[in-house]
Amino acid sequence: MGALRRVRTAGPGWAVLFLLILAICLAGWSWQQPSLVYASGALWVLFVVVPGLLGKLYFRRFLEQRYPEARRLARIISWLHPADGWRQQPGLVHAVELAQRGELAAASAALERYRETKSLVGLIAMTMLYRISHRWEQLIAWETRHRDEL
Repeated sequence: MGALRRVRTAGPGWAVLFLLILAICLAGWSWQQPSLVYASGALWVLFVVVPGLLGKLYFRRFLEQRYPEARRLARIISWLHPADGWRQQPGLVHAVELAQRGELAAASAALERYRETKSLVGLIAMTMLYRISHRWEQLIAWETRHRDEL
């Protein structure tokens, strides 16, 4: 049961990617095709290890409030792993970057696009939107209205 919970929190995109790489590896092993086994290893490094390491670096840069660097890393990760919200991550970081520079109207407009997004990305965007505008009561009301959807 714990393994299923970890797969769910890791995101369905990662689960599909792992299964695809495993299928290629098992096909190479069962058909005695070493090239498929090596290809699965290369795919694992490129689409699992590299995004994982870049993700760790991304989160460090984000927490250090080095948003331009974090946005560049998020863009690279989104190319290597376009699922599970990474496609939207550069836009979210850009909005935070705008807010940091004092461009609150532009940051709010960038985050408003995610208002109806029913995913973790939408939750993050709305939290950021209400945080930069100091509207904590509205954040609680929004979260209460959308609790079942998230």
